[in-house]
Amino acid sequence: MSFYFYNPVKLIHGKDSLKRMIHEIPDGAVLAIIHGNTLSHHKDLLQYLEGLPKCTSVDFYKYPESEPTEAIVDELISKLKCGTNFIIGIGGGSVMDATKAVAVAYGNKIEAGTLKNKNPMDLGSSIKFGLVATKPGSGSELNNAYVLMDEGDHLKRSYFGPHSFPQFSVQDPVFYKSLQAKDYASGLTDAMSHVIDQYLVERPADLVQDLMSLNFLKIGSSLADFSDAPREEDFSKLAWFASIVSSGLLSRGVKAGWVVHEVAHSLSSALGIGHAESIALSFERVMLLKKSPLARLRLIDQAINGAQNPYLGTAKDHVLRIVEFFKKIGMQTDINTLTTKQHQVWRSKIKGLCQNLNKDELEEICSQT
Repeated sequence: MSFYFYNPVKLIHGKDSLKRMIHEIPDGAVLAIIHGNTLSHHKDLLQYLEGLPKCTSVDFYKYPESEPTEAIVDELISKLKCGTNFIIGIGGGSVMDATKAVAVAYGNKIEAGTLKNKNPMDLGSSIKFGLVATKPGSGSELNNAYVLMDEGDHLKRSYFGPHSFPQFSVQDPVFYKSLQAKDYASGLTDAMSHVIDQYLVERPADLVQDLMSLNFLKIGSSLADFSDAPREEDFSKLAWFASIVSSGLLSRGVKAGWVVHEVAHSLSSALGIGHAESIALSFERVMLLKKSPLARLRLIDQAINGAQNPYLGTAKDHVLRIVEFFKKIGMQTDINTLTTKQHQVWRSKIKGLCQNLNKDELEEICSQT
């Protein structure tokens, strides 16, 4: 293997993490806080943040309930107070992605729509920022990746760069009190699909990366035992698990693919379906493509289902056994629950949204059968 691994994010995990965050904010900061709905349900935390003593000022900017788009990022930037020099994003994956994009675009004095035409290595430093994850699963808080949707072609583009790492990230269980079992299932679905996407690629075997991936799947399978009635401590474990999965470890030095996420993004872009829901709905169809190596499907099946000896079935047999995992934690996995109109809308848009699949594969994935 030949690779570099760089992840400078400081993770503050566990009880009272949000209050320990004060030590990470620079003195005299003109602070902007981008947040979703969650913060409005925690009046005590809102008051705490309003009165941060180290800050010259603290201003709050509400993130709309939407996928992160270029227009939303530009609108948030236009509202920032002059002199803003630190940003904190408080929310789920969409809020954290938008915060990264705001930091990079604002720091470089460019519009979000121009990011797709820029080499991230040519950009200057972003404005410094931190993240507070209110839901576990996306892992966005521990990496430099973010996704933005272009309103023009509706394509969700992934961005990476040396300046989109947060200075710190917080995982405080205080936010998990209001979450439900469906939030736990959605987070686990997202995290497990991250592992599978990175592992399920035809490539030479690699002892370290492959064993890490398979053992992460075993951990995820164990976390599924708590999906019926997850406690705060279970949400905390899931948050830590998902952030490690998405930290960049599993894709270092080996070929990694993102077909599941590419198709899932197409479904959510076309129909407005949530990210985890779109993963679960499209997972079986994607796995049944000939792109999925049988040997790796068998090992995924074995890791998730805890078998001592591998079950030697066909590719379809293994896919169905893997899909059963998502069913057991309460996810809807039957793509045919979509209406005929939804299938038609998806089919009309998927070609432009999934550029790494050929015509037959696209038809196979989004057909109504």
